[in-house]
Amino acid sequence: MIVRAKIQLLLAARSNEAIAPLVSLLAGRTRGVEGAAVLRALPRGILGESPQGGAGGARAPVDAVVEISGDEGTTWDGLAAPLAGLGDAIDALVDSDRCGVIAGLEHHVMPGDDPIALICPLTRVAALDRAGFQDYWLNRHADFGRRDPAARYRQLHQDTAAAALVAAVTGLPPSSYDGTAEAYFGDVAELAAKLASPEIAQEAFADEQRFIDHARSFFLPFERVSGE
Repeated sequence: MIVRAKIQLLLAARSNEAIAPLVSLLAGRTRGVEGAAVLRALPRGILGESPQGGAGGARAPVDAVVEISGDEGTTWDGLAAPLAGLGDAIDALVDSDRCGVIAGLEHHVMPGDDPIALICPLTRVAALDRAGFQDYWLNRHADFGRRDPAARYRQLHQDTAAAALVAAVTGLPPSSYDGTAEAYFGDVAELAAKLASPEIAQEAFADEQRFIDHARSFFLPFERVSGE
């Protein structure tokens, strides 16, 4: 399995009008940075009636994502260097209380990439500590992705120490999420069909109850604006 070091900044705009300039600033800031990508949120309604699409309540917490990945041995401050001081640069555009840093190892369970992404910031159930959550997620639940040879599926596991280092560089707070699941699709129709399939809407969702607190987690559609 491919394993990469990754920084992912989850950003909430102050208003709908602030989203476009925020995304534009992020795209400019990361232009030419190896391993960087900027994604913009799509309307959650495209997820249809899937149970995952209703997780977390009506208000989506993220309007844009900027991420940088590198080799597993990359230092966190080095990986974050292109985003140094970003918090100050975007302060007028974001609600900083709803922004957060996720940093850790990203496990490419099923390698592959596409322009439409389902990014899912996840919070564990109270019965599990973070290590137990991440172990079950990667070694048990990930089998739902492994069964589909066409899947493009990754897990980014939050590392508290790494997130703190990246937060110090970027000026943005560490996120309380335990990680993000990421799945990639060629278009919105493929994403909606996958979420509506019995394997995901019924079987995977039932298994998620064992380790994900859906009231404090989100399943969010994005489109890639720039980068890999």
